[in-house]
Amino acid sequence: MQDWTFPLEDDGLFKIHNALRMDMSDFQDIAERLSSTQEVQQWEKQALAQVWSFFENTVHEHHDNEEQIFFPWIATRGELPKRLASDHVALMEMLQECAKQVNRAHVHGLFVYFHQTQT
Repeated sequence: MQDWTFPLEDDGLFKIHNALRMDMSDFQDIAERLSSTQEVQQWEKQALAQVWSFFENTVHEHHDNEEQIFFPWIATRGELPKRLASDHVALMEMLQECAKQVNRAHVHGLFVYFHQTQT
């Protein structure tokens, strides 16, 4: 977009996507560390579940905003790429699988799942 003068690094969509990627990286690091621990403490499982719950809610809110506000706006300016909606379906499936692992306090399963989705 040649005529876009707003700095990309200040754009809200740019910031939220980077924040979500950083959070996912942090979850991967946490899962890796906890899965290599002899015994995961109950407080660690509870903390992970609380942080995951906040993250999961943030992702849902973000996707709702994109689908209800941003995507319709893009569609008024041109054809909406089909990939945008299909990406959300795949991402939500991955999010649900991660949530299952967190809710079962299965940290090793979360670690394995993160590594499977990276390949």
